Amino acid sequence: MLNVEVDYTALEAMDALRDDITGRGAVFALARVKQDLLARLEAFGLAGKIGSERLFPTLPTAVQAYQDRTKDPPDGNQGP
Repeated sequence: MLNVEVDYTALEAMDALRDDITGRGAVFALARVKQDLLARLEAFGLAGKIGSERLFPTLPTAVQAYQDRTKDPPDGNQGP
């Protein structure tokens, strides 16, 4: 298992990147977020800014969420 250390500078850079991406109207999400990384994101306040619905434990769960979000609505239901 790969253990990744994330320090304060990295979290600041990630927050700046998230700000830039969301400021351009895109979605910022993270995949392969393990418990140790999640704890650091929460302590820094970044988990709340990203949103729990955009933090994924695996790449397949992130891909599935993206596919679910972007698929066309069923015929006859165009949404709001």
